[in-house]
Amino acid sequence: MCTRCNWVRFVDGIHFFARERREGSAPPRLGWTRCLRRKQVVDALRAVEDPELGMDIVELGLLYDVEVEGPKVKVIHTLTSMGCPVGPMIQENIDQIARSMPEVEDVEVELTWDPPWSPEKMSDDAKFILGFG
Repeated sequence: MCTRCNWVRFVDGIHFFARERREGSAPPRLGWTRCLRRKQVVDALRAVEDPELGMDIVELGLLYDVEVEGPKVKVIHTLTSMGCPVGPMIQENIDQIARSMPEVEDVEVELTWDPPWSPEKMSDDAKFILGFG
């Protein structure tokens, strides 16, 4: 049983819950609510691209953490440098993408410089494409 839900069922990898369930009864088919998961938010944020590098923030290692608490999402990220001219655009895109998810009601986007970004944080694919080894 999920700590956030009263009843759990996985259907094609999607986590659903019902608020009420009679003991021994089958789950209700109508009125199910989708329980937001961290992986769903991370996957959605792959649409946020750093236009200078032409890659998404997940592959670049700019996404540090995603916290999901019910319908609230907090995204912690960094930029490649403090002087990144597209930083505000990236932050706005993070906010827009997260808010576009039907389960999300509130979004907080936090920019952090700790730890500082370095090319080692990139995925192997990003390193290969950008020529970092």
